Parts: sequence; C-alpha cells; structure tokens
Amino acid sequence: MADNTNHLSANDSARIGELKAEGNAFYLQKNLEAAANKYSKALEIDDKNAVIYCNRAACRLGQSRYTVSTLRWAEKGELVKKREALAKLTRLEAVKLDPQYIKAHARLATALDALDEPADSSIHWERAVNLMPNENLSATEVKQRAAYVQSLEAARRKKVQVLVDGKSLINLKKEQTEHLPWELATAMIPELREAQNPNSSAWVISAAYEDFREGIKNMKLLRPVKTGGTEASEATMFFGHFGVLTSLSNGLLRDRRIFHMNDDKFLDYYNQQVMFEAQNSQAWMSETPVEILRLARERLASEGWDKVRPALSVSVRGRFLRGFIQAGLTKRPDIALQFIGHAIEIIELCKKEWPDVPGSDRGAIFQTAFLLGLRAEWLEQYFSAYNGVNGQFTLETLEKEADKLITDLNAVFPHQLPQNVDPGFILSFYSYPMGHAYAAKAFCRSKMAKRANQRNDYQEWRKYTQEAGALYLQAAQRYMKDDENHLCELLPSSEILYGDRNLIISR
Repeated sequence: MADNTNHLSANDSARIGELKAEGNAFYLQKNLEAAANKYSKALEIDDKNAVIYCNRAACRLGQSRYTVSTLRWAEKGELVKKREALAKLTRLEAVKLDPQYIKAHARLATALDALDEPADSSIHWERAVNLMPNENLSATEVKQRAAYVQSLEAARRKKVQVLVDGKSLINLKKEQTEHLPWELATAMIPELREAQNPNSSAWVISAAYEDFREGIKNMKLLRPVKTGGTEASEATMFFGHFGVLTSLSNGLLRDRRIFHMNDDKFLDYYNQQVMFEAQNSQAWMSETPVEILRLARERLASEGWDKVRPALSVSVRGRFLRGFIQAGLTKRPDIALQFIGHAIEIIELCKKEWPDVPGSDRGAIFQTAFLLGLRAEWLEQYFSAYNGVNGQFTLETLEKEADKLITDLNAVFPHQLPQNVDPGFILSFYSYPMGHAYAAKAFCRSKMAKRANQRNDYQEWRKYTQEAGALYLQAAQRYMKDDENHLCELLPSSEILYGDRNLIISR
C-alpha cells in the first residue's frame, strides 16, 4: 500500500517521508518510544495517513500498552480500563482510513488478542487473511499469510467456549489439551460400555453433546431459496430440517455445560432456524401461556393433535432456548427465568387441560423428565440471579424452589422414568438436578449462618453452618466422582464440617 499524500504540499510530503524513515530506523533498533514519537510528528502534518497510523500502532503493540483511540499512549502513561479500550479500539484510524489495509487489521487483531477478546480479534485476522492475494506471493508474503492464518486459528480455538451464567467455563489452550471435554467423554464411552460401568460423568456429557451436535449439524443445512416472480414480488423461502430445536434443547437439558458457539454465524443460523420451525409449525412465539392454551384448544378442535403437537413443542423449546442463550450472552439470568418460566407454565396448563391424553399425542415436552429438566434449569438461573437480602431474588424463594424440586424428583424416581434409557439419562434428569437442588439449599444455609454471625448469634450460626456442610455433602454425593461438580460441592462441605470458624465465615 502506498502513502496517500496527494492532498499535501511538496514540502509536507517530503517532511513526512523523512519522519517516517527516521521512525522506521528507530523501530528496527527496537527504540519503540522514539519511533512512535517520529510517527506522531508525521501525523501532526497528515492525520489521514493510514500507513503512519499503522506504524505507530505497531510501536504501541510492541510496548504492550493498549489504550483508547488508535491504541495511543494515555497522556500520562496510564492504562485505560479494558472495556473503555474495547469501546474505542474500533476507531483505529488505519482501519478507518483504509479498510483494505492488511497490516492495520492484523495489528488491531493483535491488540484485541491481548485484551482477551478472541471473538473480535478473529474478525480482523480473517479480514487480514482474505485481503492477501491467493497466488503469486513473495516469500515474505507467504510467511506473513501463514502467520495470520495461525493467529486466526488460535483466536477461533479460544473463542470455542461454554457459556454458563454468562461466563466462560471452558477456555482451553492447545498446550492444556488437544480435545474438548465432550470429545474426551465420547472417547471414553466404548470402554465404559464394555466394562458395563455406569459410574462416570462421561455418560452425561457425551449424550448431551450428541444431541447438541446433531442440532448444530442440521441447523447449518438450512438454506434460503428465492421464489420466482419479479424483483418486487419475489420472496425468500427456507428449506431445512425440522427438529433442530428439539436436539438443541434436549442436549442442554441433559447437561448445560456442552453449550458452545464455535462459529461466528451461530446466532444467525439459530435465529433463521427458529423462524423456520415457528413458521412451519405455526407456533405461538409471542403469546402468553394462557393465550397459547386458548389457541391450542381452538386448533385441536379443528385440526387435531398432529397440528397442535409440533406447535406446542416449538413454542416451549423456543422459549427455553431463547432464555438460556440470551441470559448467557447478556449475563441476565432474570431473562432466562422469564422465558423458562413461561415454558414451564405452558406445559403445566396443558397437562391440566388434557391429563388423560396419551404422550404419543401430546408430545415429548409432556414427559416428566422434560418438565423436571426445565425446572432444574430454572432453579440454576434463580441461583445465579440471587442478589441479596433486599433484592428481587431471595434466599427464601431459592430454598423453597429447591425443596419442591427435591420432593418431585424423589416422587418420580425410579418408577416414572422411561424404559431402556442410557446411564446418562438418569444422571441428567434425576441425580444431577438433585445435586443442584441440594447445593442451592446448602448455599442458603451458609448465607443464613453468615447473617447469624453478623448478629453475634453463635447458636444460630452453628446450627446453619452444620446444616450447610451436610447439604453440600449430599450435593456432592449426587454427582459422579469424575465430575467437576462433585469436587466443587465436596470442598465447601469439608471446609464447613472440618474447617475453622473464620474460614467458614469468609465464604
């Protein structure tokens, strides 16, 4: 790329050339501060020179300081907060002035990598790669392209993550493992099956991943097709697989930890799939649960269960998925509570309306395990939403809902479970939800113990502390010993039952 100096006088162009050459010399000598100063002086003459901006950005990157506009040093050398930097990083002048400038995208991507934002950095690495020619490259360009591709792949690997409660729980680096948890779990299944060993979390994770992967695979097969007619009258129709929402929701209800987005277009694919299934089933995506019951009655009277069943399924699963995904992306568990709560209400209203209708007519969403899975997820989201004594979400409600879930799970197991299910099914829809519920109760008791300690009520503190320790232990026992949740609940139990008072209070 050439410097665009057509708008400058001959003297200014010559001076910029001198300053750039001096800056380049300092840069080669690793004197980055001096180089940056030369480039800054050049920009005082021409503030529209993308090459100079990019060169100065290279100096800032070399100094490992990432500041607001154009990655400049802050005036007094202070680093800005990460979010403030990200809000203005997109103002990198080199990218703004010349969107086709390869090095500008590469340097912006490098800064975003340093700020641990692989989703954004991968966009600019990909642009840098795509802007490079595909043939007749020099040896230097071949080496540069290979470096960009390697950085792009690294950013994409880092972006593969599980969103749970709005944060990344899995962010694996290549040196840690070459496989993700669900891949490892799937590889364990043949040996577990041969040994007839049901006692592993691999059954849970692998089965959940199989459902989720099937959904993702079919979701990407959805294709838009333009209908005939004039340009003004033509429309777009979609052709694809019906049942993707079933696979995705089944996978997440089995184990929420398998959720991940390893494709930049995941949300685009997903939104199109929801629209496709909603239109084909004539689902009720915006109505209230009570309105859905009324509309379902009317459709049942005129068209029968074959038309009502898919509409209810998409209406329920769509709300669950919307709540789960949107809450994860926005860190707003209250959103999940709203949509998952509506999904639960729809099922309960319809079960009351049609209590004796066979499951083959009503559909899988009316199976006891499915409803318990929704309630377990609702409890998890409420746990995440809890915000203290005077907040909207209280310990009293959390413990009350946990108790209700434990009671209902005990009423179901084992006589109401489907026949011929895999080992992971029982863990996913009975043992693990029970563990979540006991952990929620333990959390409530530990908070109550802390309140008692603040009141200097030692007797109450001791009572709630002992109860919390016993409940954490009960929670740990519901998970397989090779599951991370087993250790997560066992540790606080050990601290409480065998630790000292100061340690317990600090939790």
